[in-house]
Amino acid sequence: MTAETQVVLTGLPTADQLAGAWTRAIARTSHTSMSRRAMHAHLVVLAGTLLDAVAAEKFDPTGPAGVGAALVAAHFTEVAALQRTVTVLGSPTR
Repeated sequence: MTAETQVVLTGLPTADQLAGAWTRAIARTSHTSMSRRAMHAHLVVLAGTLLDAVAAEKFDPTGPAGVGAALVAAHFTEVAALQRTVTVLGSPTR
């Protein structure tokens, strides 16, 4: 399935679209050595994991739990980063 087909069939954003909004939201909220480009690439992978979990026939919390662990490992633990993450993930992104 192409990214465009995913958007049409599921109504969900692509991983790149979600990661773009997420990157803009949490950039400069935490002390991390990632460049903005590296942050976006990291968040594309995490967004893909979350979108797969949402689109799955049966929910498996393993993927989303791994996303949380990856955010902590990347030092996105400041209150602003967490608040903005929740805002982005809870809002339609297009």
